[in-house]
Amino acid sequence: MSPKIIGIHFLSFFIIFSALGYAFNINIIKKHLSHLSSLAVTTASFGIAFLPALIILFYSGVFNQFEEDKAMQEAVWYLVALAFLGTALANILFNRLIKLSSPVFAASVTYLIPLVAVLWGFLDGEKIGFLQLLGGLIILFGVWLVNRRKPSN
Repeated sequence: MSPKIIGIHFLSFFIIFSALGYAFNINIIKKHLSHLSSLAVTTASFGIAFLPALIILFYSGVFNQFEEDKAMQEAVWYLVALAFLGTALANILFNRLIKLSSPVFAASVTYLIPLVAVLWGFLDGEKIGFLQLLGGLIILFGVWLVNRRKPSN
């Protein structure tokens, strides 16, 4: 096998690890952190990630590029707005959903994110093809399958 193929296979394990982390996250929030507010859980998770992210940014040299590049200085404000209005707000709502429902339902709701992204793309003028529609139907079928009521015996 060539190194490129081995590298691709190795990197695909990150997808599995992230899915496992996601599953642990939902179940830990439901079982051990349900007494905390959704804002507290979100603040703590971002607070824990802040220091390692800051260290990585510092050692990557990105701050030196900010001094020289005016476009990067402008772009960082859009990034901050997206972080607070998009990611943080979505995390607060998602943590609230975990508390109000089951972990399985909360996880299945996130499968709708690609459908919302395709809808935004459509509203922005992107072309929607057969594969996007088929993928959307598969996602909706999976969400229905996971959340359907099992017949009682």
